[in-house]
Amino acid sequence: MESKVVRKKPGKLDEQFNLIGYRFKKIGFMLVILLIVGLVIFQVFPVAIKPEHEAVVKPAYLRLFILGLLLIAWSREKEEDERTYLRKVKSLARSFIWIVIIVLFRPLGFVLGQETCTPMAEEVVIIGMLVFQIGMFYFEKYNENEKERSAV
Repeated sequence: MESKVVRKKPGKLDEQFNLIGYRFKKIGFMLVILLIVGLVIFQVFPVAIKPEHEAVVKPAYLRLFILGLLLIAWSREKEEDERTYLRKVKSLARSFIWIVIIVLFRPLGFVLGQETCTPMAEEVVIIGMLVFQIGMFYFEKYNENEKERSAV
């Protein structure tokens, strides 16, 4: 008896964006929430970390946070359509533009009275962009749902 493999032909937009599955969004949310709760706990109950371990712990924490945000940002929604893809692309473009503007004009704070101007770390820029992208995406999704509800 021969087994047949039936593969669903990917849609045009699936080929362009290569989004990961919806379950990864849940994993990303759990990871981000776990890291935020861990941060709050360590702020309330300070734990002394040896200096030699601190150089490893902070970057690892930030990279796990970035991974969680990336899983949220680049995973599918439960119900996907062309508007969802368009919303994702628009929010990604807007977040990129705003982060570039922030990075470019941040040194002006030094001119306007800040004592020092330290450059932003790469992790901070990436986290800012991902948080902004996720926020813009869900804000647009919420606004669109509100418009549909008020039209009915």
